[in-house]
Amino acid sequence: SPAAPNYTAPPTGPRFNEFMAANAGSVRHPSGRFADWIELRNPSATSYNLAGASLAVGDDASDGWTFPTGVSIPPQGYLVVW
Repeated sequence: SPAAPNYTAPPTGPRFNEFMAANAGSVRHPSGRFADWIELRNPSATSYNLAGASLAVGDDASDGWTFPTGVSIPPQGYLVVW
């Protein structure tokens, strides 16, 4: 739109906040191992239901991992996925 201000809708839903690849000793999993992990953040004022959402490497979601029923991120909260 020439001469009009650009408008970008604010993103909704969770965001990747942090990730640790090749965790050799940074953060220990509760089981005692040093596994790779990601941290998701929910910046909204309401809980975000992740049930049925999936994480995958690359574009092929068929080899991904799906969040089970009951998994959510609380308002302004974080979730670490090992």
